[in-house]
Amino acid sequence: MPYIRFNRWHHATPLAPHVVVCSSGRRYVWKGDQEGVVNVDYKQDVEELLNPIGDRQSDYELAYEKYGISFDATGKEQADLHTASPDAEPVEARRGRPPKR
Repeated sequence: MPYIRFNRWHHATPLAPHVVVCSSGRRYVWKGDQEGVVNVDYKQDVEELLNPIGDRQSDYELAYEKYGISFDATGKEQADLHTASPDAEPVEARRGRPPKR
């Protein structure tokens, strides 16, 4: 699942972390020691954080460096294979009916 960065993470500390509660009821906490990056496991929450309702600008962005992607001065993407995390590969969706619980 995607890693989301809080743009003003350098203001967050362990004593005053940034906390957001999504409409799904899930809570995410950004602390200063995480360098502003948190793994968000649910697509609905990712969409809500990156695309807020109304005319507001999002305070969050994708943490591209976790996937080994960097950008040059012109904004062109450069893949850096040495820093890519092992879970950065996309997981293929399983076909068929999901198992019963």
